[in-house]
Order: sequence, then structure tokens, then C-alpha cells
Amino acid sequence: MGWDAAKMAIEDNIRAGVELTTKRKVLADNVLIDSRRYSVKDEYGFRIAISHGSHINISWSMLEKCYRELSSESGYSREAFRTHFPVQLNDHSCYVHVVGEVFVRAGLAKKEGRIYRLTMDCKG
Repeated sequence: MGWDAAKMAIEDNIRAGVELTTKRKVLADNVLIDSRRYSVKDEYGFRIAISHGSHINISWSMLEKCYRELSSESGYSREAFRTHFPVQLNDHSCYVHVVGEVFVRAGLAKKEGRIYRLTMDCKG
């Protein structure tokens, strides 16, 4: 499955109010994200609660890069995330699994230990 179809699956399944895990909830979708620290300017994405009063922002460009890793033979993992987003990983290690759970909730991935892999339905 290509990125355009994957993005549609995410848009259809990940909205404000959706619980990714018992501790992670989508606070808002279609949020404008600007962050000098993370070199993100005028991008849209999701705001995800990570603990009481704290949140992280997940941009569409972050999801696209991580989806490319998910589509690879080695799958999406902490190491794959670190390749693209070392500052975010250093600030909040939960980014790895929040992004992974977005893919799971959208029906794109399954978790095998600490690695997320594309579901059989999405291969091809």
C-alpha cells in the first residue's frame, strides 16, 4: 500500500477522542504544528496526550517518513525513528510507540515485540 492510501486510512481512523492506548489519547486532529526545535513549520498533524497535562505533536511528514520505514523489510522501530527524529526521541521516547499505535489503530500495522510491521492486508 502506498502512502496516499495509508494517509486515507489514518484520516479515517485517527480523530480527536480516539484512544490509541489506555494512556494515549488523540486530543486534536488537523492541528497546525510549528516548532523551531524540531524544524517543523506550518505542518498539520495530531496532538496526542502522553500523560496528565502533557502532549506531543505528530506531523503528517513524520507519519510519512515512519510509514516508509514500516513498509520496509525491517519494519518500524525505535532505531528507524531515531534515524529521522533524534531530537524528538531524546525529548520524549514515547514518540516511537505513539506513531506505531497510530499505524495499528488505522489498520496498517501489527506489533511484534518492539517492532511494528505492515499488516498482510497492506502488503502488495
